[in-house]
Amino acid sequence: MKKTIAVFRDHLVYERRLAEHTVIAYTADLNQLSSFLQEDYGLTAFDAVRPSHLRSYLVSLASDGAVNSTLARKLAAIRGFFAFAKTHGFLKTNPSAVLRSPKLPKRLPPAVSAPKLGQLLRNDQFSDDFSGQRDLTVLLLLYSLGLRRAELLSLNVSDFTRGAKELRVLGKRSKTRVLPIPDHVQSQVEHYLSKREEAFPETVVESLFLTNRGKSFYPKAVYTLCRKHLERAAWADGRSPHLLRHAFATHLMDGGADLRAVQELLGHSSLASTQVYLHASPKRLIEVYQKAHPKASPRSG
Repeated sequence: MKKTIAVFRDHLVYERRLAEHTVIAYTADLNQLSSFLQEDYGLTAFDAVRPSHLRSYLVSLASDGAVNSTLARKLAAIRGFFAFAKTHGFLKTNPSAVLRSPKLPKRLPPAVSAPKLGQLLRNDQFSDDFSGQRDLTVLLLLYSLGLRRAELLSLNVSDFTRGAKELRVLGKRSKTRVLPIPDHVQSQVEHYLSKREEAFPETVVESLFLTNRGKSFYPKAVYTLCRKHLERAAWADGRSPHLLRHAFATHLMDGGADLRAVQELLGHSSLASTQVYLHASPKRLIEVYQKAHPKASPRSG
């Protein structure tokens, strides 16, 4: 079983190019399934697995308190694995094909108003030293460009040149997109780079963002930074890096941006992923309705 899981893991890394945390989660889920099958049913090979075994596994997880979102993720790992195993000749049948995913509510981070974010991102709210300007630049890139956390961390100093109008970003599954850089964002990045050079004049680290000790920034550091400053803003709308990406998309939709343009800016492969922001932007829906529907407003005479 472990050998087949290892082959599947290589497939996720080198062929599908999934994010590292996704690969780790899927591998852990499959190893957990493997242990369950061996301990509860004495199965030592995946070709002996039947749909009833998989249902029993999911029921045991639910009995132990696993919520629907956890079950859905584990089922996604199981389906992906068995589909891969069948396609590549490890199995003759796919026992996961008949399983249904639990229904999940569509959830988005709560929207934060543009004025609130504007107040938070004022330069005078941050110290004019390396750490203060780094924090401001991180928050500004997440909100002004709609970057994912992993995309932010992939940025290098060489990605920014003085006076640049565009930024090339490496997104999910190694897909590249080009984002326009507003003048105020470019100016802030250049100011931060000057502070970075003052703080670490001899560093050879290419990563754009550094810790206070001059090491490359890492995922937990981004989350901690966002939580610190979003809590300081004294609102209860959420504190994760993704809240700023969500605000980026929602505020674009509120401003009348074209849905497909927002899709390109976010790097979504499917328009359906972007359409959820229509539901998060009632102002935009009302405006469209008022302009387009014949019964939207009373007509005279």
